[in-house]
Amino acid sequence: MSFKTFSLDQLGWRSNYAQNLTLADFEAGYPARVTAVHRSGLSVLSSRGNGTVVLPPHFADVEMAVAVGDWVMVDHDADRIIRLIERYSLIARVAAGGDHRRQSIAANLDTLFVATGTLSHVGLRRRCRACRGPDEI
Repeated sequence: MSFKTFSLDQLGWRSNYAQNLTLADFEAGYPARVTAVHRSGLSVLSSRGNGTVVLPPHFADVEMAVAVGDWVMVDHDADRIIRLIERYSLIARVAAGGDHRRQSIAANLDTLFVATGTLSHVGLRRRCRACRGPDEI
């Protein structure tokens, strides 16, 4: 981890996240926010600074796929994820390919901006899809 540190509040921590964790969770690890998802691991920000952590194979499961914006618990002794903290929002899409599985894009967002070019034609159906609420998609 680097020397530049952040408060959990600066990173978007909400008090209800701690309500879903136990004392044993905090004894085993510390909270961090995911800033990038790579094949080999995750980039995270925490009160310890920024760093890269290992993503154990069971977190790559379709239902538990980690997304940018997720909060995770990182092991104190090793740079690896030990728990995914429950999300309050998720933006997902249907992944490319024939299996039509759900692909997580971003989590725990308060605001989403949709921007389109002014010179290109954007169909009405596409604009309507972009303006739907997360519970309508």
